Amino acid sequence: MAKKPLDDPHNVFNYMLTTHAPLIQKSINSLRAKGHLPTGMEDWEFHEAGMRGLMEAVAKYDPKFGPFSTYANASIRGRIQSHADSLHEIPKHIRMQAKRFGQMQQQAPEVSKLPVPAATPAETTPATPSVPPANEKPKV
Repeated sequence: MAKKPLDDPHNVFNYMLTTHAPLIQKSINSLRAKGHLPTGMEDWEFHEAGMRGLMEAVAKYDPKFGPFSTYANASIRGRIQSHADSLHEIPKHIRMQAKRFGQMQQQAPEVSKLPVPAATPAETTPATPSVPPANEKPKV
């Protein structure tokens, strides 16, 4: 009796790769739209990383993880993002700090729009010197 195509684990692996391969391009498009991928790079440069993520998902999947497409999508996106991060000259933690700093600057009010406090009487009168002038003798 001949084997059914999906009885062979090798065929199942290939079937899962070919049927879920569109998730790779979908993830690339999503990451690019959100600005998580470097500009000026072609999609094919991230496709290999996405395929590694998909192969890893097929090999490690367990139905208790939930739907395969959800599990595979997380694995694909993670691999693509890791590859994109490795292409940057500036480490990720520095880029994240710069991003947070930029957000803080946008949220901070402009100095020209801050209220100016009213001057107190102590600020308007000149301070009296506590040191006697040089030509006076100190009192004993």
